[in-house]
Amino acid sequence: FRSKLKKQKRHWGCGVFGGERELKFIIQWMAATVSEREMSYFMFSDKRTGDAVKKFIGVVESWGGLTVQKLFNLLSLYRDHLVECSRTHGDTKKPKPLIKFLTEMILAE
Repeated sequence: FRSKLKKQKRHWGCGVFGGERELKFIIQWMAATVSEREMSYFMFSDKRTGDAVKKFIGVVESWGGLTVQKLFNLLSLYRDHLVECSRTHGDTKKPKPLIKFLTEMILAE
């Protein structure tokens, strides 16, 4: 992964993904990486997501072994995590936030 975050992007399409801004950032970052494009991502007043994204970028850069394919596979594991939380616990167990889940999976390797 390269952190060429230069093109101006916003939270476009978040409504389709349930307002999941972390997911939209990950998808856009993956697309920018595959297409070898620079990307800027503006959080505007969303400090929580902005802080999570900055921390995640730091983890990815320091770890050094993450590919778009690996990140896609981790997103599939996150989907499984969401399904498992809703299937076995209903509304009683909240799933982990996406970037926290991804960070834990990356650091566990």
